Amino acid sequence: RRYYEKFLADSEQVGGVAMIDVDHFKEVNDRFGHLVGDKALQAVAKAVQSNLRESDILIRYGGDEFLLLMPKIKQEDMDKVIDRVWNAVSAAKVESHPELELSASIGGVCDVHPLTEAIRRADAQMYQNKAKRKK
Repeated sequence: RRYYEKFLADSEQVGGVAMIDVDHFKEVNDRFGHLVGDKALQAVAKAVQSNLRESDILIRYGGDEFLLLMPKIKQEDMDKVIDRVWNAVSAAKVESHPELELSASIGGVCDVHPLTEAIRRADAQMYQNKAKRKK
């Protein structure tokens, strides 16, 4: 998060912005402990990173939230990246706890300025998507 605040917060070079929230993360920590929770976050980050372009930037934004910045991307391409990321996270495993099923809610926007507004809208979209999946 400090990297974002120091180097990227004032950037206008971002085309796509996505917020990624690990589903049921508190339950993972409560049931399996914080060390397994840390491994789950690492598995999610690895799954996300395996589906990114070299120019994309993944930032741990909060406890179980990640911010994904995708420069110079079109909406339809960003939607494909989000689908790939969602599938990769759903397939990710914590080696020591293969029974643990990981998932994430993701919201993304393209060409929204300033960056703070893009993050706000991506976050709102992520929560809308999370609510839809709970139904």
